[in-house]
Amino acid sequence: MRIAYFTSHILPKDFQLLEAKAATKPNPAGQNFHGRLINAIAPFAEVQVISLIPNREGLISEGERNENGLTYRYVDSGNNKIARAILAPGRTAKQVATPVDIVIYDSLSITLAKAAKKAAKATGAKLVAICTDSPYNLTGTKKSYSDLLVSLSSNCDGYFCLTEGLNKLFNKRGAPSLIRMGVAEFPEKKESIGRAPYFYYGGALFIKDGTKAMIDAYNALKPDYDLVIAGHGAYEKEAKEASNANPRIHFLGQISKEENWDLECGASLLINPRLYRKDLDDVSIPSKVIEYLATGNPIVSTKSEDLKKAYPDDVNWIEDGAELTKFLADHLDKNGKLMGLKENCAAKKLASVLGFKAIGEDFTSFLQTLIRK
Repeated sequence: MRIAYFTSHILPKDFQLLEAKAATKPNPAGQNFHGRLINAIAPFAEVQVISLIPNREGLISEGERNENGLTYRYVDSGNNKIARAILAPGRTAKQVATPVDIVIYDSLSITLAKAAKKAAKATGAKLVAICTDSPYNLTGTKKSYSDLLVSLSSNCDGYFCLTEGLNKLFNKRGAPSLIRMGVAEFPEKKESIGRAPYFYYGGALFIKDGTKAMIDAYNALKPDYDLVIAGHGAYEKEAKEASNANPRIHFLGQISKEENWDLECGASLLINPRLYRKDLDDVSIPSKVIEYLATGNPIVSTKSEDLKKAYPDDVNWIEDGAELTKFLADHLDKNGKLMGLKENCAAKKLASVLGFKAIGEDFTSFLQTLIRK
């Protein structure tokens, strides 16, 4: 089976360059998810990756890269908005170098959606949308933009969706779909050396994601653990201020995937404090909780109905990030040490359902059924 994968995922070394030098930082969540999915299907199919560079500052050049048996073709969409809208989809579509059976694409990009459609039509391939979030949740986008994204992906041959809610949102004609909550990765664990015991949160820094609730809970209860925060977002300034005001709070900004994993593996408690919204829960899976589950370390998380159903006893579930203060008060002894937490024993089950081999087999088997139609 031959696959063309349209994405904004780039090779890790290039993403690290953007993290270090770009004025506008790229989104690590999308980078990580699509990288995992590409690596999951690569052993089971012939995959060529067409990557729209997620930055317009000229830091990364167009061209072909080859790594670990995969071919990446980087495309720069350009700085001119009109030219980008008119020319970029066609230029991107033409990067498919050999005949393919399946065209896969990230449904959260207008350019990629248009390019994938053009490529599928030109090659006679089946078109499959990857749906990881609702476009109505994208920060700073207009409703008309989100409407267009949904419309562009409403008539595909197949869908890979993280939730049933996403399938209902995009898959308007009831095409075949595969629902999986994410792709789990299990990098080698490293010992965290020279750091005091700590709580950890790595992710988007917004009030709606519970950053304020987490900092307020920590300052109110003063546990005998440091609080380490990584990420970026609108609440970044306040996170820095909290770090300056309290020597036990450490704000790291946006960090590499590898450093994030090392910090997750060394944490005494992993926190997902997102404020609960049912409309968000229906179309979103907190990828950080899947990462947390892979570590074997204790987790406290706002509920995600799908994850809670699958891993009811491996996470200390709370209804909402606003309940974090009460949770910690109930699980800290008089010396500020954690007590009475549920153990995280999810790794084996997680690997069997969402690991690279499991997802690779499931997804490529699903794609084969589309080719046979």
